[in-house]
Amino acid sequence: KDFKHVEKYEETDIYITQRQLQKEIMKQQELEVKVKEEEKRKSELIEMERLQKEQYKLMAEEKDAELETLRQKIQYKIQWQFKDNDGSFINYDETITEIIEGMLINDSFEYYYKGNNQHYRITRTAADQAIQINTKTQVSRDCR
Repeated sequence: KDFKHVEKYEETDIYITQRQLQKEIMKQQELEVKVKEEEKRKSELIEMERLQKEQYKLMAEEKDAELETLRQKIQYKIQWQFKDNDGSFINYDETITEIIEGMLINDSFEYYYKGNNQHYRITRTAADQAIQINTKTQVSRDCR
């Protein structure tokens, strides 16, 4: 009787142990599946971020190219002019324009104009204004 009791106890114990082992194996398998799913999700997120960065980089390059195209289309040409007797403005030549453009406010320079055999002094009065004075007649003209 004692022997049979021990035998039954051992069978039950073995049965419980196998059942627990199966449960543990199932838990382990479930965990492995979850880990794989998480790794896959992380991998997908990393790939999405990489693609997004690549897309942003391409978009930035496209915008840079558009800006460069616009810069090439819009080329500013600075042209200084003086006001003539009739109120119209007449362009200075490139050399005079460059000199005026390089001047600081209140700077002056003199030049000789062969066309009418006259000497002029130009004084820059603002970023976009100057005054031209004929050094002989003292007649002044606005410049822009």
